[in-house]
Amino acid sequence: MNIQAYSGDDRASALTAAEWRDCLRRGSVGLETLGQGFSHAPVSLSPWRLTDGQWQQALAGARLLGGLLQKMVNDRDWLLAQTAGLEASDSVPGKIWRLLNSIPADQVRTLPVALQRHDLMLDNRGKWRWVETNPIAAGMGPLNQRWLETLAAVQPESYAANPAIEAQGHLLADAARRIAAEFGSESPLMVMVVTDDEDNIYDQRLLTDEVARLGVHVVRMTLRQLAAAATGADHRLVLPDGRAVDLIYWRTGYNAEDYGDQSLWQFRADLEKTRVAQCPDLASQLSGSKWLQHVVSAQVRSDAGFAGYFDLNESELALLQQLCLPSFAVVDLSLLEFHRLVHQCYWYKTQSEGGGNVARGATALANYNGHDAADVLMANIDAIVRIEPVSKLVNGELLSQQAHISELGIFSLGATAEYGGYLCRTKAQHSLEGGVHRGGAVLDTIVVQKCYP
Repeated sequence: MNIQAYSGDDRASALTAAEWRDCLRRGSVGLETLGQGFSHAPVSLSPWRLTDGQWQQALAGARLLGGLLQKMVNDRDWLLAQTAGLEASDSVPGKIWRLLNSIPADQVRTLPVALQRHDLMLDNRGKWRWVETNPIAAGMGPLNQRWLETLAAVQPESYAANPAIEAQGHLLADAARRIAAEFGSESPLMVMVVTDDEDNIYDQRLLTDEVARLGVHVVRMTLRQLAAAATGADHRLVLPDGRAVDLIYWRTGYNAEDYGDQSLWQFRADLEKTRVAQCPDLASQLSGSKWLQHVVSAQVRSDAGFAGYFDLNESELALLQQLCLPSFAVVDLSLLEFHRLVHQCYWYKTQSEGGGNVARGATALANYNGHDAADVLMANIDAIVRIEPVSKLVNGELLSQQAHISELGIFSLGATAEYGGYLCRTKAQHSLEGGVHRGGAVLDTIVVQKCYP
């Protein structure tokens, strides 16, 4: 029996919907609904079952991607040269490229902190494929950990470890302490930059509580509030109340509307010249662009010098080639070529983040006129479909449905891409959007089995 079709002992019915909702509330596994307060997150009560080999390969893929992207971030000249296609783009990565290109390298003082989430899908041949990487606002790992803990208390299983809260908390706290120590401060300060109407505060609070437990003071601010800070003669960022900032952790700043006007973009650029840790800095955020993914996917197959330049051994190169999918820049395609690829089920992807930024079929075809310079078409992932019934709690109701696709996001931390937990999302097979709070997906968990049952 294929392991994805094996559901094991389904104990989802052990609790009623009301009892599950109470468990979620007590665990703060939820979102902030404007005007209504806490709203439980949609969750799966049927873990995704992987073999140990599948799980280990996913970990290896995320570690490889995390380490490779950090090498690219540290090689600023290579990064800017290879992403020069973004120069004419109206997207956020295009804006970042132009800002970064305008800052002399010898003026960059910020300390980059790498917290990336590499989203992977398992195809029907049992191979992991790279969906995208998120180096900014790479969240939901802490909330997924809390859901695992909540579910495991009722349904004990051999769950894959998800230490997102502790691992990510230590990464951020260590970075804040490092900058504070440079200035002789024993009171490190982290600023979490959030939106005015943030609804994901429970996930964020799990992380900030851990950072605070480790001795770092945490404040939440919008980008405009943070922009009131000044830079001192020692290049340190100082808030209006006189406190110096050691770490900026971005949970917003990936869409154009997050900035509003040019002054906030200029502030973001000026931060590169301050001695502050940033998660992420501009170069790190640029490394998560779908354009760089497009470049890597092309070079890993066609450039004989790519592996040598980044010191990839034979097995790493083979794994990277497996992870990467063919893609094409829309700007390089004739209308006829564009139509042919869309009819071959290629996905249209813009450089924007969040829901609504991928399209296929007729919607993709309509995007050709007026396309951005950095839009790409990426080959479809023929993802494995979980045919077993999946029990889930959505909008307060217990449901049992078949035909789902799961997406695994693995967090990598720092230059060595250490494991930082995971986010597993499961959606109906034909659902286009895979987000938990703005899409059609539910939080899920991973059970690792040593062999097929």
